Amino acid sequence: MTTIAQLAQLISQSVSIIEKTCATNGTKVPDLDSLFTPDSEAFRFDPAVAEAVNIASAAASQLTAILQPPTVSLCQVAAGVRIFVICLRRSIHSRLSICTALQINSTQGFVANQYGRDSS
Repeated sequence: MTTIAQLAQLISQSVSIIEKTCATNGTKVPDLDSLFTPDSEAFRFDPAVAEAVNIASAAASQLTAILQPPTVSLCQVAAGVRIFVICLRRSIHSRLSICTALQINSTQGFVANQYGRDSS
């Protein structure tokens, strides 16, 4: 069996597990056209579904990497890394801004000391 056939089989087996488990639990995989609600994510809480989702996602990523031209895969990885770095920078920046604001606005370190931190 070829690698792409094995990956396709992993995806198919995982989808089968997801659908059977959802039918048993009374949950369903949300449609891309439906709105997000917390209830739409309920299917992910079953351990069997979570494992099947991870396997299917990994196999799909590998299948995509094999079938697409290397330049396309490289651009997708680079774009994903860039987006991750931008989000990480924003997260760090906002956390630093909050810490700075707390330090500047606290009266003699009151806010910092309140949470067990040294105000210096």
